[in-house]
Amino acid sequence: ESMERSIRPTVCFSSDGSLLAVSGSGGDVCVWESQSGKQLCRPACANWSSVFCLAWAPLKIQCGRRRRKRTSSTVDKTSSLLAVGGNHGLSIWDVRRNEEQYAMPNEGFDAIISTTWGHEETLFIADGSPQITQWNSGDNTIEKWKADKRGVSCVCVNSDGNVLVTAGRTIKLWNISDHSLLTRFSGHVSNIQNLQFISSNILLSTAQDDRTMCLWNRESGDSISLVCENSISYVTSSAHEQEEKELKLVAICEDGIVHMFTTLTNTLNNHMEPVLPISTVQFRSQNSSEALPILSGHMTSSGDVLLAHSSYIRPVFETISFHQDNKRVCLERIVPNGLILSKEGKNSLTDNIKKEPVAIMSGNPPLSLWRTGKGVQEMEDIPMTDRLKSLSINEKLIKSEEKEV
Repeated sequence: ESMERSIRPTVCFSSDGSLLAVSGSGGDVCVWESQSGKQLCRPACANWSSVFCLAWAPLKIQCGRRRRKRTSSTVDKTSSLLAVGGNHGLSIWDVRRNEEQYAMPNEGFDAIISTTWGHEETLFIADGSPQITQWNSGDNTIEKWKADKRGVSCVCVNSDGNVLVTAGRTIKLWNISDHSLLTRFSGHVSNIQNLQFISSNILLSTAQDDRTMCLWNRESGDSISLVCENSISYVTSSAHEQEEKELKLVAICEDGIVHMFTTLTNTLNNHMEPVLPISTVQFRSQNSSEALPILSGHMTSSGDVLLAHSSYIRPVFETISFHQDNKRVCLERIVPNGLILSKEGKNSLTDNIKKEPVAIMSGNPPLSLWRTGKGVQEMEDIPMTDRLKSLSINEKLIKSEEKEV
């Protein structure tokens, strides 16, 4: 069974939230600094026609042998290594230097749709086939083993680096050292598109075109469902090993609404009712009342939510409180219409207002969309190539939505 590949840009925050990587049309990738709002680099994947996955290296990962005989170094402050996967293989970039460190050619792969970092220089790769590829970028060795009958759509590794999770429609946990199957979970009705460990024992999963995310206890097998109003595109969470601690989860849906959830890790039980969000937040353009898309999110160390919104071409970074005073909140922002990603075909802002009252709040984000080293850009100063890319993304999304209908 082949895996569907979305034409939507892939967006990924680094583990500390300091950097955001965005893949656009034509295989280009841009990296942005969330604190300054400036573009850091644009890795040159010029010969790639599509990028399907991005994965930041964990902090303190050891970078061994590098090209041009560089000495080994440790990334101990910010994660600067980015793995980029697509239809031309897998490439590892040092975004601080804007240089490619390693490249794995696309030999026998249809296209790489998911990748995750293991220990040191090891990456695990899924290309939609039943096999998993384990690549050591340092010595360029490759090992493969069969992980699913139908195909693997998503992979992730726990923080200890000894357990690999693979998923198609069934989630499987593997012992990395001997490739033995530890356990499996099932419950999603479509291909799983997101996997992440919240703690050493709690795993989170979401599936394609599904508005439910699941939490799994890998030791007991218990699970709990958290339900959103629309299909989930991105999830971020706080991590707690203590069972009595409140766990915060944020789900970003395709209609641009952010859902806030709270639960306790020791309440996972197959017989519990689905958990509903405690509040929702969305953005709209102050001058056009058009709903603004939420690209990605990151849970900060203080428990707030860092969001990237409005445009894949020039994202806006803004931090909001996890606990809102109202159950439904709409934040108005001034964003030029030319770079707002179209949300046609999805639930509109007016549709959501009809459901129940929404607290509408006006104001500008702390960081301007147009901040540069020389000051603030006006709409006229935005390069024409960026405006055309924004239009190209909109056209592709609208055509995709028309096919779905």
